[in-house]
Amino acid sequence: MTGTYTLRILRLQCMQSQELDGDEPYLLMGDQVLWTVPEGTHMHHHPGNDNQFSIVDFAAGRVMEVNGWQEHQDFVRGHFVFAGLSGQHTITLMEADRLTSDDVLGRTPISERDMGRGEIQVEFAGDGARYLLVYRVDPA
Repeated sequence: MTGTYTLRILRLQCMQSQELDGDEPYLLMGDQVLWTVPEGTHMHHHPGNDNQFSIVDFAAGRVMEVNGWQEHQDFVRGHFVFAGLSGQHTITLMEADRLTSDDVLGRTPISERDMGRGEIQVEFAGDGARYLLVYRVDPA
């Protein structure tokens, strides 16, 4: 028996960036883009300027920059909640590259079987980068 569920993307943390000046990650569910790093910004494990951040807190609409937590206009609270899902889906973390094809940093399946497990943490480690995705699956 399959039921519907709600996916809540909570946080994405860069634990090791792939590129020296930071990465341009984006999240997919199937072919649908769920989120992409805002234009002109990068994710980096140790932000060194205002254009880099290490954590996106999707639930609170803020990012961890060089000077601490900052609200961010591109991260609207509640925008990263996807209701009415059914069956199995795959979340993929990608890293955009301008000169070559984009890199797959990792994938994780989600389904109604994840309901009731609380906050789920998945580490993506690919192409020299390490990221931690935190999400929750609730009943629809």
